Amino acid sequence: MAKSPLPPHPLTQDLLNVCDEKDRLHQELKELQPRLDTAESSRDTVLQDLFQLQQKHADLRKSHTDLERYYPQWKARAEDLDHENRQLRRDLDHARRPRDRSALGQENYQLRRDLDRARRRLDDSALSQENRRLRRDLDQVHQQLAGSAAAADLQAARLEIHVRGEKIAELERLLAKANDRRAQLHRVHERTVDKLDSANRTVQGLRRDLDSLRGGRHTDRLQAAQRQIQQLTQELDPLRGDSSHGRLRAAERKVEDLTRELNSVRRQHAKAEDSLQGAQEACRGLNAERDRLIQDRDDAVQSLKHVNSRASHHEAEIAQVGRIRQERDEFQQERDQLRQEQAKIATRVTELTAQLDQLSQDRDAAVSKRDEAIREGQKYYDSNRDLLAQIADMQHSYRLVRQDFDRVQDQQDSLRQERQNLLSSYASMTGELDCALDRLAFIASTALYAIAQSVSLFGGLRLFLAQASSPRSGFCRRRCIRFRPRSFSRK
Repeated sequence: MAKSPLPPHPLTQDLLNVCDEKDRLHQELKELQPRLDTAESSRDTVLQDLFQLQQKHADLRKSHTDLERYYPQWKARAEDLDHENRQLRRDLDHARRPRDRSALGQENYQLRRDLDRARRRLDDSALSQENRRLRRDLDQVHQQLAGSAAAADLQAARLEIHVRGEKIAELERLLAKANDRRAQLHRVHERTVDKLDSANRTVQGLRRDLDSLRGGRHTDRLQAAQRQIQQLTQELDPLRGDSSHGRLRAAERKVEDLTRELNSVRRQHAKAEDSLQGAQEACRGLNAERDRLIQDRDDAVQSLKHVNSRASHHEAEIAQVGRIRQERDEFQQERDQLRQEQAKIATRVTELTAQLDQLSQDRDAAVSKRDEAIREGQKYYDSNRDLLAQIADMQHSYRLVRQDFDRVQDQQDSLRQERQNLLSSYASMTGELDCALDRLAFIASTALYAIAQSVSLFGGLRLFLAQASSPRSGFCRRRCIRFRPRSFSRK
């Protein structure tokens, strides 16, 4: 009996669809892989360009720091020049004031001293050297602030930032697409898990049906028919020798009926066996499909893990891109600040140049005024030569008086030193006198103590002699008289 092909199970069709979808997703991931590699290489290029921009920014910051360091020096020099200019103006105003004839010599001397000081301050060589150095510094500043190179660098930086922005946008689009694929794989994984659960439930139902077929009612009916046949056979054996043909035919008919029933039960049992084998084959097919689905699920989980790792990697890249954007914004802000500071420095350089020109003009005017003052001083010197000679004599006498005063000061210092030495010797003598007085006091106290001891001893001897001289004890009297001169001689 030919078996009809079983129709495909719906779960099998769903599993085939899932496998096709998984293959399609793998193919799309393979197609996306070159673009991801391109994005990674673009990210490396962007990072390298950012590092170069940071180096350029560091160089600009260094030049800005140098300019800030030079600016106080220029400011201090300009202030010094202003101070000298004001001092020269005061000196010139003082020289131009009407002079009192009585104090003409003193003012002339003061004027000559001020002119000498002004000559030292405004020495032509030092001032020209300072002027050349300031000019050289200003030329260096102008070269550093040249607009051509800076504009070219800024334009290149803008182009690089624009290209990097496009690369970053492309990376973000690829990342969004990868996130969509990851979500789709999540959904496919969930559907696969649901289908696996339904397949497991179907297999369990088929197993229960198989168990029911194995221990079902057909086996019971077959065993009952076999028992009836055995019973009828046992009944036919004694009936074969009987002459009752009717009963024999009836029994044979009954046996034939039972045989037909047994054959029908056997056919049903064979059909049940066939259906059982079909169910077993279906179970084996379902088990194979379940194993394949489990393998597909594991592959999907692995691909999902790989996608998750790539997604985390892309998220890290996005965070890094965010940091790059933030650094780019900070760089743009610092660049704007640097431009403003460069504009301020350029303005300040212009002001310093104008001030330097003004100071040069003031210096020329001061030099001319100095020459005029020198000529006026020479005129005053020629007209007041006798007065200057008297001033020189007075200065000489003052120096002599000063020398005498210095000698008196030296003598006074020597007298002070001698007085200090006398005071120190007096202090040492006072100390020695105190020590001698202390020793004398100690000797006196010792002598007084010895005298007191002698007085007490002498009193005791007198008492002893008085007792010995009494008439009661002649022996003692003789002994005391004998020893009296010896005792006195000892004393």
